[in-house]
Amino acid sequence: MELRLDEVNRELGAITRILSRIPDDAPNTPPLLICLANAHYKRFVLRNEPDDIQKVIEYTSVVLSRTPDKDPGLPDRLSDKEDMGKAIEYKSLALELMPEGHPSLPRQLANLAKLLVNLAEHNEPIPDTLNRTFHSVDRELSEMAAQGTTHSGCTAVTAFLRLEDAEGKPVADTHGPYRRVLYTANAGDARAVLCRGGKAVRLTYDHKGSDKQEAKRIVDAGGFVLNNRVNGVLAVTRSLGDSAMKEFVVGSPYTTETELSEDDEFIIFACDGLWDVADDQAAVDLVRKSANSAQDAAKVLLDHALSSFSMDNVSVLVVKFLPVK
Repeated sequence: MELRLDEVNRELGAITRILSRIPDDAPNTPPLLICLANAHYKRFVLRNEPDDIQKVIEYTSVVLSRTPDKDPGLPDRLSDKEDMGKAIEYKSLALELMPEGHPSLPRQLANLAKLLVNLAEHNEPIPDTLNRTFHSVDRELSEMAAQGTTHSGCTAVTAFLRLEDAEGKPVADTHGPYRRVLYTANAGDARAVLCRGGKAVRLTYDHKGSDKQEAKRIVDAGGFVLNNRVNGVLAVTRSLGDSAMKEFVVGSPYTTETELSEDDEFIIFACDGLWDVADDQAAVDLVRKSANSAQDAAKVLLDHALSSFSMDNVSVLVVKFLPVK
């Protein structure tokens, strides 16, 4: 069955509220938010039966996010198995978005319908679509800043998992031959790390003032980097929003395309609150040594960050891949 885009928008909004625990009348998003949502759109059908999704990922992965004691006003976020079960009803297109920024950011940043619409309306390579989507959100936030609605910004990491044939075209039937292809995009220092045979493989790029290439780009644009901060202010060199710095802090994402293999065990999505106190391999090792489920894995990493006195907000999403049969 094919849903109209207005129906998709409505259903995705409902799922987003379920998973992030945001009430309908909440004016702002939390500083850190991860959403996992699903929808059905004919052009990008991935799975047609509820059990098909289990062939791709362990779908009881959860979102855990916590703010250090310095900002105790924000509640923890936890999506449980029951809620994930509700989301499975809207299977077929798996999208993950983790924006990190300020509490004044509008709900639009967590609106996965925007990304879905872009994916559905244009027949183009997924990396191009992700790039265009990041720029679209960035422009929207700049327009809101011009209207005085918000002047905030955020980093973001997103992933899109698709079943494809040998020619890179999407497939809807998992009974035939297919490849699992994972596309990622990020702007800023929110990171995605894949565990491949026990080894950490970073799928994203940290856009920071301490990076030589990014620092050169800032200087070439007429800015400067002081104490690893853009114009002495912002630590990240790419973000969505931050309109006051937009001449230097761009929204262009870094994108990757990875064909998953039998050696790929899981992927970790997290913000710098985790990576400030754990490198990629350490995070992978923690998950492999002490966590059986994706939910346990997210909690292990969250607890590690907090016990290591991370000074930033911490949000973690772990997705485990099931063996290919």
